[in-house]
This record gives sequence, C-alpha cells and structure tokens, in this order.
Amino acid sequence: MNFSSERRESETAVPPKPSDDRQFSFRDKLVGASVPVPRQETIDLIGKQLAKIDLEEGDRLRPHCYIDDSVVVGRRKKYQEFIIVKLLGKDLGFFTMCDRLKGIWKLTKGFDMVDVGYGFYIIQFDMAEDREKVISGRPCMVFDHCLAVQPWKPNFIAS
Repeated sequence: MNFSSERRESETAVPPKPSDDRQFSFRDKLVGASVPVPRQETIDLIGKQLAKIDLEEGDRLRPHCYIDDSVVVGRRKKYQEFIIVKLLGKDLGFFTMCDRLKGIWKLTKGFDMVDVGYGFYIIQFDMAEDREKVISGRPCMVFDHCLAVQPWKPNFIAS
C-alpha cells in the first residue's frame, strides 16, 4: 500500500454515479472506483446444516451457536501464511512500524500489515520466500527493542 500527497488526474475525477444495475458502496464513492469491489458469496450455514442455534432454557437472549469444524478450518486456511509481530517494551505507530520493518527486512516483494491492537501486527507477505526469510532469520531490533516474530496460530488473541 503506497501513500502519496500527490494527486493524479484519475484521482481528481468525480466518482461515477450509480446506475440502475450496479450498486456502489461508500468506499467506492469515497475513492472513486469505477468498478465495485466484488462481494463475498453469502452462504446459508443453517440451511446447509453446518451451523445451529440453541436457546438456553428457551430464552432468545441467550443463544448458543454451534458451527461445524469444516467451516472454521476453511476460514482459517488463508491465515496459515501470516505471521504475528510485536515490538517488546515499546509501542510504535502503524506507519513507523511498517517503515522500520521494510528497512530491516529488505524483502524481495512487499507485505501487508494490519494492526490488531495491544502492539500486535499481523503480516501477510507477497512471497513465501520472504516469509521464511523473516521467520528463520536472526532476531531484529527496532529502536533498541526486540521484535518478537511468530507464525500465526488459530488461538491467537491479542489481548
């Protein structure tokens, strides 16, 4: 993701008006995308008997939701290639952390980073080789603080 203060002609154009057959989201109107972002397929898990809801003592305000393991495993699959990083003993802003990691790691391609709170960041690399380089590489220091790096785990909770 690149940020720049310069504007290109395409960015100054007025966002397209929605026609009868297309729907534009708030994001599309804001950034002026000419083609809406494709929506994820909606799946009826209850209809396919992959989920069920039980009410505790018949009380609608205390539902218990049960989801089949196959649904959870399928959703987790994309996260298997992510890593979790945390700078120990110091909190940095998102952009500062991103710039420092780019400088330290010197990757072949780029990466996407998401702040998940409590000083943790989840990172997805554009190349598997870059991920392996970071995980198996020597420990990193950022502003004289150690950077903890580990592969993503399904039971990870930032708090």
